[in-house]
Amino acid sequence: MNGYLVVEELSAALTWNRIVTDGRPGELWGNPQATLADLNLELWSATSFGLDAPLDSSESTVDNVEHIFYENLTAGQYALRMPEVASGTDFALAWFSTEPVPEPTSLVLLLAGVIAVLGSRRQRSCR
Repeated sequence: MNGYLVVEELSAALTWNRIVTDGRPGELWGNPQATLADLNLELWSATSFGLDAPLDSSESTVDNVEHIFYENLTAGQYALRMPEVASGTDFALAWFSTEPVPEPTSLVLLLAGVIAVLGSRRQRSCR
């Protein structure tokens, strides 16, 4: 294998604030106005630092969160891409991935057996 692990699940979330102001002058709120930047999130296959092909995207125009959930990514390189960011828009990008749990190798099983045998011999000698 080339040093990469197969990822069972990838979850990536991009979020930013919805700006709410009062359209009515004075101290009382009476006419709230909301503005929302339109950000998008994309998942691409990649080679070195170049993008190869788009795999998935999240492109909501009414929410302040974009989410990509992708399963069974094969070994390789991938990139999360934000095509555009509105000037002055603060945002956060977070991701999480799970790797498959490897099967125990014969060496691990052999070591477990040796530890079990040594543990039982130690108990017998203490009696």
